[in-house]
Amino acid sequence: MTVRAPRRDETRSRIIQGALELFARDGFDNTTVRGIARRVGLTDAALYYHFKSKREILEAIWEMPGGVSPSQIHVDAPLTAPQLCAIVESLLEFAHINRDFITLVNRENLAGDETARAIRHHNRAHVRRIFHQHLLTITTPEDADLRSDALVTLILGGTLRASIQQNLAGVESDDDPVDRERILRAAVHLAGLAEAGVR
Repeated sequence: MTVRAPRRDETRSRIIQGALELFARDGFDNTTVRGIARRVGLTDAALYYHFKSKREILEAIWEMPGGVSPSQIHVDAPLTAPQLCAIVESLLEFAHINRDFITLVNRENLAGDETARAIRHHNRAHVRRIFHQHLLTITTPEDADLRSDALVTLILGGTLRASIQQNLAGVESDDDPVDRERILRAAVHLAGLAEAGVR
């Protein structure tokens, strides 16, 4: 008896990844089923065997696991500049690894997709929570609120800017266009740790 499920799962994964790349580059509306099929080396009919519609592919992308938590650094001591830099680096690396997904979420959010809006809101809240719990070790709740919002804006704005630059250049590469050192210096300053230095 032959089990074919793993091969079917592999094909579905290829379709999802290919669609994610095209949706992130061209947008959902401008991507065709035929284009996705070509991207992954399938016929239209073969693609429709796995997914009934383009929207069903998008829904499968929304259900993709988000990967590991951007930061595994525990709150067990007052926040320091090196610790903050480690958190920021992990968030930037997570954004780089998931750049196609993040680009798609931002693009579809602007187009009014409710699922994309919910994912973006959830991700923003998660990043804010990471900063807030660490900032509470060195400042008041009110100050931690303000600084957390500023840090979230810095990180999400920096990664969004890099994504826009990469898309405008029409480049598909593994290079990370985020100016990490500039973001790290700004993060340390926004957290009120500037006097401690960046590293």
